[in-house]
Amino acid sequence: MNSFDQNSSLIWNPRPVKIGNVVIGGSEPVSVQSMTNTSTSDTQATAEQCKRLSEAGCALIRITARNHKEAENLANIKKELRDAGINIPLIADVHFSPSVAEIAAGLVEKVRINPGNFVDKRQVKLQYSDDENNMELLRISERLKPLLDICRKHGTAIRIGVNHGSLSGRIMQRYGDTPAGMAESAMEFVRMCHNAEFHQLVLSMKSSNVRVMVAATRLLIQKMFAEQMQCPIHLGVTEAGNGLEGRIKSAAGIGTLLADSIGNTIRVSLTEAPENEIPVAREIISFFEESKTDNGVIVNNSNVFTDASLIDYQRRHSKAVNNIGGGKVPVVVWGDSDVHTINEDLITEGNEGKITTDLNYDFKYQGINYLLLDPLSSTIMDFLKIPEIKTSKIIPVFELSNLSSIHKAREIINFIDKYNFRLPVLLSFTEDDNDIYRFAIRSAIRLAPLLNDGLCDGIYLRNDKIDKQTLARIAFGVLQATRSRITQNEYIACPGCGRTQYDLETALEKVKQATSHLKGLKIAVMGCIVNGPGEMADADYGYVGQGNGRVALYKGQTLMKKNIAEQDAVNELIDLLKAENQWKYP
Repeated sequence: MNSFDQNSSLIWNPRPVKIGNVVIGGSEPVSVQSMTNTSTSDTQATAEQCKRLSEAGCALIRITARNHKEAENLANIKKELRDAGINIPLIADVHFSPSVAEIAAGLVEKVRINPGNFVDKRQVKLQYSDDENNMELLRISERLKPLLDICRKHGTAIRIGVNHGSLSGRIMQRYGDTPAGMAESAMEFVRMCHNAEFHQLVLSMKSSNVRVMVAATRLLIQKMFAEQMQCPIHLGVTEAGNGLEGRIKSAAGIGTLLADSIGNTIRVSLTEAPENEIPVAREIISFFEESKTDNGVIVNNSNVFTDASLIDYQRRHSKAVNNIGGGKVPVVVWGDSDVHTINEDLITEGNEGKITTDLNYDFKYQGINYLLLDPLSSTIMDFLKIPEIKTSKIIPVFELSNLSSIHKAREIINFIDKYNFRLPVLLSFTEDDNDIYRFAIRSAIRLAPLLNDGLCDGIYLRNDKIDKQTLARIAFGVLQATRSRITQNEYIACPGCGRTQYDLETALEKVKQATSHLKGLKIAVMGCIVNGPGEMADADYGYVGQGNGRVALYKGQTLMKKNIAEQDAVNELIDLLKAENQWKYP
């Protein structure tokens, strides 16, 4: 079971890495990144988008480099920005080609490479012996050396960016498409770099699945901690989608790891204009900046550095009170003083009771007593030791106002289990804010750290300035993002980049409009063949751009139809769903 030790001596303090005029790691604040979605060959359009991102508060900008020509054009984009007095560091995003990375490394401040397709290949052999694996690692190390030499000469940093769904065939054969495979894929490259005495490294574990992203990053930290390596970490939920759902999903993943004091830079990946990502990222960071102690340190769940149980998701076992707890899906509580639970259609599920903050609990009361508690209150522990609680219909509802209350709630839940009361636990967040997006982000930041660790049986959101239908949508959205309760489709959609050659934002909206009445499907809408099918790792169906207004359709990782005209692609997707018996009429 998870635990929180405020006096732990475990400290995660990654070495500072200089990227142009920005330093990440060490004691530096968390910085915000984004990525352009213009063609890298279009110098003016890319430079103008970089200017807008800089004005929005972005600290680092990533630009795709598909080939030698685009890598070389990074120099022109950089000159355009520097001539305009904009010194924002640029990052080249490189897949597949070490020679492209080598060109870019002499021109920009950081190069991002993906171990899954940088030298190593996606093709899977049936078996890799230890000797064959070691020979492959030696070959990769030799091919990586020229890039390290160029980076060392120019002071260029490297991000080793692992993506779930694009692991190499060799890693897949040994580990499968798992957090363990992701972490080891990164560590192989880290070891190669350290052996070559190159330490200007940043690491990332990206997935559209929040649980996978959290588990892989935690496991990577544990591996580095064990090997006495501390590299800065970049956080992001890749292909998060757009709108309310995209913001909730990003906050749920990034927020969970920042609550562990893991993360030095972040990127919110929305299928929208890149400038829209920056306010979301700033909102996420602001919560943790406000939670710092006087000495600038965020107290964290320090067991994340050593506790293997934090890697494999396991739902906490609680007793059942009506249909709350006992292994049932987490509930959404609805109402004010007299409350009940609802489903995604706003129909009551029962579980009527009353909300109270009175610790003088009447044990003769026959209904559910939802007890709203401040985890930081000094009286909670004594109250929870009362023997009658074990057989009562009391359900603690922890009001999560700040980071300390999140960590304290974790401690109290462990205390409840230690005394074998096994009470169901609900999480609550209350705020009067009429900005729906902002309230959704703040809700996800507070609730997701405990949801992602299986320590929750339901949630209760309150906001007098937002209608209850929207509150319910946010509540179910947080449960969906953490995969705690699936009540709608999940749309896995990349934000687009210079590789995208069709209208990705419009395509996503069309797919959502056509399929949102369905339930429980994971549908990916991807900009290019680099991000699909590989990056849409666990999607049920994929809608993938092929370039020049053409689309390919996938079932899982299997190509079903290709070269579909963009205007026909949504109807073809519907036909595919019908053929697979997944279609229902609205």
